[in-house]
Amino acid sequence: RYLLHQHFLRQHAWYVRGLNPAGDGRQPPSEKEGLRSRVAGHLLEVLENKVGKQGLSLKMLAVFVATLEHLLHGDQRERLKQAWAVHALKPDASTDTKTLTSVLEVYMAHYVYVSQKAESGYALGLDFALKEVKTISRIYGGWPKVDLFIREQVLKRKQITGSKLTFDDAADAADAVLLLFQEVSGSMCRDMETTFMGLTGGETGRVRLAELRSADGGDLFRESVSYLRELGALDESNLDDPYVFMTNYMYGPSNCDGTTSFYDLCCPNDCEVNKGRMEKALAAAPADPVAVVVKV
Repeated sequence: RYLLHQHFLRQHAWYVRGLNPAGDGRQPPSEKEGLRSRVAGHLLEVLENKVGKQGLSLKMLAVFVATLEHLLHGDQRERLKQAWAVHALKPDASTDTKTLTSVLEVYMAHYVYVSQKAESGYALGLDFALKEVKTISRIYGGWPKVDLFIREQVLKRKQITGSKLTFDDAADAADAVLLLFQEVSGSMCRDMETTFMGLTGGETGRVRLAELRSADGGDLFRESVSYLRELGALDESNLDDPYVFMTNYMYGPSNCDGTTSFYDLCCPNDCEVNKGRMEKALAAAPADPVAVVVKV
């Protein structure tokens, strides 16, 4: 379970529900979503029961990863189909660049919106979906870059396939936009880290809650004290002047920019990067501690 959690975290910054040894950061909002969120853990249990005490081989782990990635990709397609359908488009229909742009905006805005609202599921109707787009364009700092890339991808699909754009064009564009979104999300996390470092005590990873609340004009860092306490990000040794631990806060679920039934896209974990370097160093020179220290 730990190895699989590390794989998805390091490759995609995905916190896959059911694989995180520390538990899941978000609770599914409905019973239906709860069933989907247990797929990864259930699939792993099936494989473990099949092999018994001998444990999972590397081949079996590769099969698990491929199977789960296939399921996650299928979930993304279902969400795109819903964004396509709310525009009154049938599965085999074609559309123009304006409508396809709107389809992709609805798709991506819902992906971000549910992470902002701690909800999940698929977009329900066009009016509600367009409202999500409007909301995200106002509150999410990375949206202008995402929206610009959507428009570039739509024009690219038009150049390839012509003026009649199909669901396949939407799917190809959506795959590219999701990859770009991972970069946008990671960049915003780094910007947040820079803000932290500019505060008093930021270089130590521990800043005053009061100062944090006023950072960036008070538009960010609005989580409640109870949330920070449960997260383990709050230092209340001085009750009159509590502090926030930067690392604990940044890797908390409130900073996840994308949410599906199966995973949350969260801030890249620098600790995992360092652990990965250490593991490679140990594998390359297990008997030479000096070489390990140099590489790490």
